[in-house]
Amino acid sequence: MTSYEFRAARETLGLTQKQLAAAMGMEQPSISRIEGGGRYPTRQQACHIKSLLFIKQRRLLADYTHK
Repeated sequence: MTSYEFRAARETLGLTQKQLAAAMGMEQPSISRIEGGGRYPTRQQACHIKSLLFIKQRRLLADYTHK
């Protein structure tokens, strides 16, 4: 996962860096470094944000199908 993809995922979730950091058990500066290209997310961190995206996608789909 690239820094661009990581940031795009966070923005898709509608979260601030601080909120995402809290959800992932990280500090906000770590999120900032990942998004700025100063470091890469670990495999576990990449999987975590992808699972958050999957949950959001399922919720959106459920909301859409129940209308």
